[in-house]
Amino acid sequence: VDSTESSEDFELTVSSPDREHFKRLDLYLVSKLPQFSRSTIKRLFEDEQITSETPLSLNKMPPAGTKIEIEVPPPITTDLIAENIPLQILFEDPHLII
Repeated sequence: VDSTESSEDFELTVSSPDREHFKRLDLYLVSKLPQFSRSTIKRLFEDEQITSETPLSLNKMPPAGTKIEIEVPPPITTDLIAENIPLQILFEDPHLII
């Protein structure tokens, strides 16, 4: 997986072992790019941010040797400001706060 400093662009090449291990392109992409959820991968695909010279479908793996380019747009900036809101903690353990 190659990434450049200025943008979130990735390039992957499908290998024969990848084709044997993964039956779906979306699962392959999530395993290679764990910072993205399947929902994010689907959105990027629908927005044509995942491209290849080979026709792609998220529900099947492309042939071995297929180069896939993923262009992740920059995050949307917001003017939201965090607020310090007092919260009453009813229960707390190492894994959960209510």
